[in-house]
Amino acid sequence: MGRKNSIIVGIVITILVIVGLVYWFSLSIPSKAEIESATKEISIPNRNILSDKSLEKIGQMNINGNLPIDLNAQTLGINNPFD
Repeated sequence: MGRKNSIIVGIVITILVIVGLVYWFSLSIPSKAEIESATKEISIPNRNILSDKSLEKIGQMNINGNLPIDLNAQTLGINNPFD
């Protein structure tokens, strides 16, 4: 095979590869029907998630410490047995 024939074969193979890739990528694009079938309807959540009973129970709970916690640098680590 001559040089001219090799160039023509190379160009034809390159064109076929490019056409094949374009066809392959065109198959991956979803259609409108596929997009519509994949969507889900999102319902609006209940805005009153905490009912009056839940708020009443939370109000009856005991607070077992001060918030926010006050960290004193001088006493920090004094009661640590691993220090």
